[in-house]
Amino acid sequence: MKQLYQRTLLALLALMPTAMWAQTFQSGGLTFTVTSADDKTVAVDTYNGGGNTAGNANYTGEVVIPATVTNDDDGVTYAVTSVGNNAFNSAGLTSISIPASVTSLGLWAFGSCTS
Repeated sequence: MKQLYQRTLLALLALMPTAMWAQTFQSGGLTFTVTSADDKTVAVDTYNGGGNTAGNANYTGEVVIPATVTNDDDGVTYAVTSVGNNAFNSAGLTSISIPASVTSLGLWAFGSCTS
């Protein structure tokens, strides 16, 4: 019975569309991850297009998070609704502007920012 369960689970995972994997893109010097393709929402995130976590942690100075952002690769405009976990952790920020469209902040979104 356990083997049947495992085979069924593996078969279902194999059928999952690749679109479920998070799409990341950069715009205006910031990295964004699509949180809902249907609702067209994104989070400011730590991951850059290459999949490592350098992203926004290298950001310094003043940052202005836009209320909307357009992905130049596909021309889709997204609402920015969150700041992801560790999005600016250890970044050298001196100030930040967050639009009203952002309704959630991830864990340690601004952790270790000392300025």
